Amino acid sequence: EETAEAARKLLLLGPDASALCDMGMANMQLRRFPDAVDSLEQAVRLDPGFANAWMFLGFAYQMAARPEDAMRAFVRILELSPSAKALSYWDKALRRTSDDAAKARLRAKIAGP
Repeated sequence: EETAEAARKLLLLGPDASALCDMGMANMQLRRFPDAVDSLEQAVRLDPGFANAWMFLGFAYQMAARPEDAMRAFVRILELSPSAKALSYWDKALRRTSDDAAKARLRAKIAGP
């Protein structure tokens, strides 16, 4: 709750992707998944290259039972920051989605050029 309050105070100064990401993470910890999605979507709109915000948005989508949206967020994070360490998250997302196009894009990103 303290983290969410600190992020809210920062946001009073104006829109800030980092503060919105912090707010999203705090809402996830509080199990307020729709609020987390909202904050994290705002963060990636403000800074489309903010890899951590995309990663947490993917997790928030998963927790909000939106696996296809999670898959799209995970595809985006791989575009921004390919990482072998992150592949286990994407593998879990692959198993949870019915979006065949997103699965194909993710598998292509994992396979590389």
